[in-house]
Amino acid sequence: MKALFARPGNVVLFFVLWLMVFLSLAPFVFMVLGSFKTNHELISLTPSLLPQNGFNLDKYAALFAYWPFLRNLFNSVVVSSIVTLSVTVTSLLVGYSLAKFEFPGRGILTVIIIATLMVPFETRLVPTYVLFRSLGLINTYAGLVIPGMVTAFGIFMVRQFALDSVPDELLEAARLDGASEFRILRSIVAPILAPALVSLALLTFINSWNDFLWPLVAVVNSDMFTVSVALRSLADPSNITDYGMVLAAAVISVIPVLAVFALFSRQITTAVMQGSGRES
Repeated sequence: MKALFARPGNVVLFFVLWLMVFLSLAPFVFMVLGSFKTNHELISLTPSLLPQNGFNLDKYAALFAYWPFLRNLFNSVVVSSIVTLSVTVTSLLVGYSLAKFEFPGRGILTVIIIATLMVPFETRLVPTYVLFRSLGLINTYAGLVIPGMVTAFGIFMVRQFALDSVPDELLEAARLDGASEFRILRSIVAPILAPALVSLALLTFINSWNDFLWPLVAVVNSDMFTVSVALRSLADPSNITDYGMVLAAAVISVIPVLAVFALFSRQITTAVMQGSGRES
């Protein structure tokens, strides 16, 4: 510890890091504590840190009593899980193919996939909505899931990891031993790319869980809302907003994301180290 503070620069760095930690955690702490407060406490000109009436669960009980929030959580879990599984599988198949197979048009196809990363979803929102409405997919699970089942980012990410991490010699040796392409993919490529796939799955799950714009357009009934749309409806300025209940919903909505991150944090670290070339 003394060595850490031996240089003035380390003291400044230590202070800056703790300041960043505080600024990052402060909104979350306010959200949790605010979920136990009344509206009067939350909008008071002299707010208190701790709830005056203690840590009661009235806001949480009211949330589930007056709003189908449990159904909204279920919708988000279903949509995010399906999208995550689809993106992981399709990214593995397409990314590995673009990295390790020679076929006509591979370069052009790669450029097209990368170019789609430059096109924001907002520019495709209206055409996508018109198409899905004509197919009768508005206000359905299929309408929520299909737009996110394949992503250019996932394909590009897996391609880059496959180029750097999967040796061509290993693939050729497996082929000489009589292994099929599916066996090679399952037994060699997938395990090597596992850290990247786990990181991609986590990023996809978080993005899908937090997605707001498309679910807002694609669903109408409150029982089909995802968590992000439900939070927006609870905080609708056209109605009298119970801010404590909104914060309670926000607390519940972040629990699945934090749980998934905690379960796969080691794989994410491994993928980052592998991608930077520092993994031993």
